[in-house]
Amino acid sequence: MQCKSRKKLLAVSVLTDFLISMIALVYIITSNPDNLLIRIIWQTIFFLSFVNLLLIRNILDGIKLVWYFSISVYVIKIAVVSAMLFPFHYAFAYMIFEFGIVYSIFISKSCFKNPSRLFAKPDFSVAIMVILMVFAYGFLGSLILGNQFNPKIQNPINAFYYTGEVITTLGFGDIIPITSVAKIFTVTLAVLGLGSFFGAATIIIAPIVYTRGRKVVSFMDKIESQSLRDYVIIIGYSNFLEKLVRGLVQRDELVIVVDKDESKRELIESTGAYFEGNMGINEIIQNFKLARAKLIVLGAQDDGTNILNLNTIINLMGADIKERVVTILNNSSNYSSFVNFAGVVVDVADLIYKDVSEHFSKD
Repeated sequence: MQCKSRKKLLAVSVLTDFLISMIALVYIITSNPDNLLIRIIWQTIFFLSFVNLLLIRNILDGIKLVWYFSISVYVIKIAVVSAMLFPFHYAFAYMIFEFGIVYSIFISKSCFKNPSRLFAKPDFSVAIMVILMVFAYGFLGSLILGNQFNPKIQNPINAFYYTGEVITTLGFGDIIPITSVAKIFTVTLAVLGLGSFFGAATIIIAPIVYTRGRKVVSFMDKIESQSLRDYVIIIGYSNFLEKLVRGLVQRDELVIVVDKDESKRELIESTGAYFEGNMGINEIIQNFKLARAKLIVLGAQDDGTNILNLNTIINLMGADIKERVVTILNNSSNYSSFVNFAGVVVDVADLIYKDVSEHFSKD
C-alpha cells in the first residue's frame, strides 16, 4: 500500500512540474524575446515536462521502463537548468524542486517493477511504434533540414509543430519548404503519415513498416521480460486462482499469468495481473528467466500438463528451483507424481474437504 501512496505523490509532482515549466516558458518568452538560445532551451524543458505528463498513467501503474525514462529526463533537466540560472530568477528554486522529484523517483524504484501493458497487445503496440517512427522521421528531418524552410526551423517545438502540420494535412502555410530536398522530405512525410488514405502507397509501405515495427516491438518485449525480478508467475490458469491473483496484486506483487487460452486475457487483466498467451514452457523459461521469479505456480486444470511443466523446469533449471514451485493438484490420485518434485502441492479436493468439515464441526 505504501507504493500506491508514493506513485500518487509522484504523479502529483509531475503534474506540478508541468505547470511550473509552462509558467517558466511564458516568462522566458516575454522577458527575453530576442534571446533565441534561452527560448530553445526552455522550450525543450517544457517539452520534456509534457512528455512526463503523458506518462502519468504509467507511473501509477508502476511501469519499470518509465522509472528509467523519468529519472533520466529529470537529470537532463537539472543539468540544463543549472547552466541557465541567471536568465530565470526562480531557476534555483525550480532546480531544487527537480532534485526533490528525482529523489522521490529514486527511493520508489522498488515500486516500479511492472512490464509495460503496451507489449501485451501486439497489434496496438505495432500501431504505436509505427506512429512514433513516422513522427521521429518528421521531427529529426525537420531539424536537420531546418535551413531549407522559410522561416527556418531552428528549435524542437517548431520541428514538432511542422511534423504534426504535415501529417494531419492542416497545411497552414506558415512554414514552407524552399529547396528540392525539403519539398521531397515533406511529400514523403505526408505519404507516411496518411498512408491509410493512399491505397497504392499503403500496399507498398505498410507491410514494410509493419514488419519493421513488429521486430522492434518483439525485441523490446523480450528484453523487458528478461529484466523482471521478484515476480509471481502462474503457468496455466483456472478460475479458482482468481482470488489468489487479486490478493497478490493488492499486496503490490507483480503477477504474470501465462495461458494458451486467449479468451482469459480480459478476466485476468481485470484483476491487475499481466497476461501472456501462446507460450510453451521452454519459451517461458527463456523469456522470463524463471530463476528470478519469487514464486512459480503451476495452475493448469490438467495434472498432466502441470507434471510436464514441472519436469521441464527442474530439468532445465535444477532441483533448487522446486522450493519456489507451487503445484495445483486437480486429482488427488496424482499426488504421488508431484510430492517428490514440487516444493508445495495444493490438493484442491483436500481443501474443499477441510473447508466443509470445518463448517460441520461448528454445528
